[in-house]
Amino acid sequence: MKTPSIAASLLLAAASSAAVAPAVVAPEAPFQVGPPVVHGVQSAPRFEPDCKDVVFQPEDAPVSRPVNLTSQEWVTDCVPSGSGESCWEHPGRTDSLLVRLTLANRRPLLPWESDVFRVCLQGPALRTEPVSTSYDYRIVSDGALDGSVVLSPGAKRVLAPDPRGVQATLTPGLTLAFHDQWASFYPGGEIILKISLRKEVYFWPDENVVEKEITLPVAENYTVELSGAGKPGEIYYARYAVRRLGGLVSTEAETPALQTQKVSFDR
Repeated sequence: MKTPSIAASLLLAAASSAAVAPAVVAPEAPFQVGPPVVHGVQSAPRFEPDCKDVVFQPEDAPVSRPVNLTSQEWVTDCVPSGSGESCWEHPGRTDSLLVRLTLANRRPLLPWESDVFRVCLQGPALRTEPVSTSYDYRIVSDGALDGSVVLSPGAKRVLAPDPRGVQATLTPGLTLAFHDQWASFYPGGEIILKISLRKEVYFWPDENVVEKEITLPVAENYTVELSGAGKPGEIYYARYAVRRLGGLVSTEAETPALQTQKVSFDR
């Protein structure tokens, strides 16, 4: 028969054994075949913009035809490679938008003028900016949600004159006859005709025979006599440009030089 002290010792030992938590054994790592996996780094994407010009001529309706814009996203991925890294680019998402411009309360243009705007889609963002306009336009609606851009005109802007508004013909007698298509828009104004009479020279640069600038009142027709500089049988042509003075209807910028047909001088 066990004594009470021995029984108490046995009960205490059993309680101590029950209170000890079992040891946790970590699972074995899975066996890996080949080199360790290298995780790449992705840089910030870039969006390739798609831009188109929208042109309004004087006779056009105030609402443009729809313009389809598509912007491509490009994503760059990089992974460590040697002492540096290896990177490549691949396409991501594509954004598309059908854009239409409306000129609210449209005002008239001069016959040679036009309103030109550029619309650009870069990612989901739409941007509209003036390229060459006859008025200071402000954006009423940016079209960010539906592609419907609305612009309203402000103050009139003075633009360059029509580069082909004055045309000239050189006769065989070396008379330079001008016709001013827009003379009626410049009443009381003045015009400068810048003229260069040139002689054709074979196998050598053409010779500049006469250079002159003439200031005249604006009219439908101008005539400049150049026959005194010619030699019979020689080939001549003229280059000319104009400047419209005043700066009220158009700027005083000189137009690009134009050239007449070539003629054989014949008195």
